[in-house]
Amino acid sequence: MTAQHAQSVICPKCGYDQSGAIATWEDQCPIEGTCPECGLGFAWANIIDPARVDLRWYIEHAPRKRDLLVRSPPTLRRLLIPNLYWRSVGVSTRIEIRTLLLWLLLLLLVWHALALVPVGLGNWQESWGMVRGGGFNDFVDEGIPGVLYELHNAIFAPFFRVQYGYYGLQYRLGGYDYQDVRAVFIVPGLVALPSTMWLVLIWLLPVTRARSSLRSVHLLRAWLLTLIPVIVLFECARILIGFVAWFNSAAFLISFAFVLLAIILLSLIWVQWFWIAAMKVGWGIKPVWPIAVLGCIASLLTSAILIVSGTM
Repeated sequence: MTAQHAQSVICPKCGYDQSGAIATWEDQCPIEGTCPECGLGFAWANIIDPARVDLRWYIEHAPRKRDLLVRSPPTLRRLLIPNLYWRSVGVSTRIEIRTLLLWLLLLLLVWHALALVPVGLGNWQESWGMVRGGGFNDFVDEGIPGVLYELHNAIFAPFFRVQYGYYGLQYRLGGYDYQDVRAVFIVPGLVALPSTMWLVLIWLLPVTRARSSLRSVHLLRAWLLTLIPVIVLFECARILIGFVAWFNSAAFLISFAFVLLAIILLSLIWVQWFWIAAMKVGWGIKPVWPIAVLGCIASLLTSAILIVSGTM
């Protein structure tokens, strides 16, 4: 083994450089070893070539970008039950943050595409007086550019908007109802902020992290995965705005609001479950329950503060 290769061999759990142990090898290498820093036992072949123990179903270990699509369903199924996910993905599982970020971007694009139709219908009905079932408006008079304007509004709602004003078509930053814009941020924030509180709490417990040999990248992986319900809630808020404008019905607003509330509550429960399972099953933190109770209180309190501030 070359010196350059030896320097790249680290403990998959704590990140300790194993080049010192490798340098002591002479005629042959041992089959198994133990990290002198965290005590993790491993097969040398597995840490010299981490791909040997990659998970075939997991998106972070996808060898090609196109494999992200194939590996998404099994990954999401396991994430749905955090204990099942963390039994397979522990502290010694290879971490690929770039691949994980790419996958989250892919999920965002898929959900964003699904939301285009209801958001587009809402823009069409609310802003331009399009009568359901027929009729024309200023955008229709523009021809193909008019269709592109509507597509633009559906993609970037509720942040940017093309509007037809007194001086013709105008590109505006915002241009939506303040309540709509606030909802798009508050709804996903009800899950994003509590998960961030978990991240900060565990980060501020260096003794606990040291005992479990947790690295920052382990916490980052867990936090990024909790952004999945945040993405879903962000797009659900956009869908709600579009459908409410299209149907223009108080009954529909109440019905969809209850559905959205159920998704928020389930997401909050999942986030607590996910972090507790990460500490107990994935990372082996002991004792786990004092931290779990503190994390649940801190995260739910954060949600309550956001709700109160959002209604003021």
